[in-house]
Amino acid sequence: MLRKPAVAGTFYPDNPEILKKTIEDCFINKFGVGFIPELETFDGIDYPINVMVPHAGFKYSGSVASHSYCQIV
Repeated sequence: MLRKPAVAGTFYPDNPEILKKTIEDCFINKFGVGFIPELETFDGIDYPINVMVPHAGFKYSGSVASHSYCQIV
């Protein structure tokens, strides 16, 4: 079963390319980590297995969340 996005176009852009750019901007703006991380393979050893991330719209907390996401990729 594939769940359709419930709030696309409301809390985040419904256009996939604009959404990708929005997320990338969260990483590279002055409050983000300053780069877009490369995904790595992950064996679960010596890495965080979870992180606490603010849950709000990208424009409110996406840049802060980018710091947490960089710890797990």
